[in-house]
Amino acid sequence: MLEGDRGHNIPVIFLDNDLEENIPEDRLLTHYVYGGGEEYRFKQEIVLGIGGVSVFQALGLRVRAYHMNEGHSAFLAIELSQQYKRHRKQITSSECSFHIAPIKDVCIFTTHTPIESAHDRFDYELVNQILDGAVNISDLKLLAGPDH
Repeated sequence: MLEGDRGHNIPVIFLDNDLEENIPEDRLLTHYVYGGGEEYRFKQEIVLGIGGVSVFQALGLRVRAYHMNEGHSAFLAIELSQQYKRHRKQITSSECSFHIAPIKDVCIFTTHTPIESAHDRFDYELVNQILDGAVNISDLKLLAGPDH
């Protein structure tokens, strides 16, 4: 625990994939912050986003706001949206499977490097290959906009 500037205790949680139950390739994902190629970075962002939400929930932490540093934790918003959808248990075929409004209320986004080259962009084919259909690529393209 760290003490915040207003006297609040703030838990510090480290994500570590180096567990025996993980395959050797995945055990390395949390060894280096900026190591590896595009696939390695993409998998790290999955660990940070989806894994981060899962860890908070497993620990029973009540999160009022998620601070997202640039796009590195984009899967956090995707996971929250997917959970919202599962909780709602209904969606029409014409709706985007991501629910933006309730997620915007709990996510705080900041950027410290406001240039395009500082932000990761991943090929949709890689996304589909690694996530194996867990995320609707058409919806991602819709959210990304026409330039992506």
